[in-house]
Amino acid sequence: MTVFHYPGNFRVGVRHEQIMKDTPSRRVIDEDRILLMVLMNGHQRLVFEGKAFTLSTLSPAEAGPKAIILHLRGGKAVEYLESYGAPLNKISVSFDADWLAQAGSMVEEPSSPELHRVPVATLPDKMMQKVWTPDDRMRATAEAISALYSSFMGGGQSRNALNLRLMSCGIDLVRSALSYTGILRDTEVTSSSRASADPRLQRITAYIASNLNKDGWGPAEMAEACGLSLRSLQRLCLNALNCSPSSFIRNQRMDAALAALTHGGASIQQAAHIAGYSNTSNFATAFKRRFEITPGNAHEASKRSCARSEVS
Repeated sequence: MTVFHYPGNFRVGVRHEQIMKDTPSRRVIDEDRILLMVLMNGHQRLVFEGKAFTLSTLSPAEAGPKAIILHLRGGKAVEYLESYGAPLNKISVSFDADWLAQAGSMVEEPSSPELHRVPVATLPDKMMQKVWTPDDRMRATAEAISALYSSFMGGGQSRNALNLRLMSCGIDLVRSALSYTGILRDTEVTSSSRASADPRLQRITAYIASNLNKDGWGPAEMAEACGLSLRSLQRLCLNALNCSPSSFIRNQRMDAALAALTHGGASIQQAAHIAGYSNTSNFATAFKRRFEITPGNAHEASKRSCARSEVS
């Protein structure tokens, strides 16, 4: 598995290879971490703390991707007994067990420009250690991660471009899982979650996630890539999201920029690029209008959170 490391000890891993039979392996966990794993294709059986888990897309009765969240406790071991697929396509995202508390929501007090963090509840154990079938939103995000990795391995993009886009998609995958666990309320999930009910909206959401680092595209190019006419795309966005395709693109990109600033350690310039802005001043104005905080405040709050985590 290829693992990409980001600030805050946030990691995104991708495995995409032909494996007929993998050798069993054992890994001892060095520190408490949360692992989100999405198996897009293949079969994997593992044992953790005496409990066996099987994720498989090969059974006709239970075809389709599978997902699991595990609280990997330091000093314990994970045994991977079976891993194979043609290909074995697996996406994993891991982060420190206290990452949610460190990356709490930001609030700007009327009397002060300073931001403080409101701790977010940690994942309850009862919501972990069970396998489920990802919804359309999770599938689209995992597919985008897999496509980004394949493009990078084929020389289609630079490592820097890949890092920004993988980071954004990895965070969105975690957001989807948190929605599943109930940690995030429906009102806390951004406009991307409303696309889960329609496969066409999932295609355009995945297209946006896969093209965050690409310039010179808009509704017309997206419609063609997703097999829709521009008029059909306009009707779809209006009926399902009550907005235009351009607004949906802007909101998705701005949400990704916020996630990159607050959880991914991106610079303001990098976040502006994710949002589709070449001018950081214009980006700051649009960012403040949407989130009621400035990119600078969001970035500084993220750095303070990381510093507190390193000290503790």
